[in-house]
Amino acid sequence: MGMVYVLLALTIHGSEYFKGFFIQARDVASDGWLGEWIETPNTKKHPECSAITHADPEEKQQATLIWQAPKNTPGGQVYFTGTVLKEYSKFWSNIVADVAQ
Repeated sequence: MGMVYVLLALTIHGSEYFKGFFIQARDVASDGWLGEWIETPNTKKHPECSAITHADPEEKQQATLIWQAPKNTPGGQVYFTGTVLKEYSKFWSNIVADVAQ
């Protein structure tokens, strides 16, 4: 049987621009870091904590991120959490996005 890879696209967007973000994938059962990110234009991944962040401080209306589930695992549930920065004095932290199962 061939290996199955699960990729998930996560999009950050809003009515206001933002300059930065830091997003992590976490296991629902253990709250541990999970999977890995695939770098897309203007992103930088941090594999040591299953996170991805912006690579430039330019204003953004949207960012699409690609996450890859762990290989050779029996499955489970994931959620995404992080911070989105508009400016140093205005940011949204502890944002949680559930994934439809």
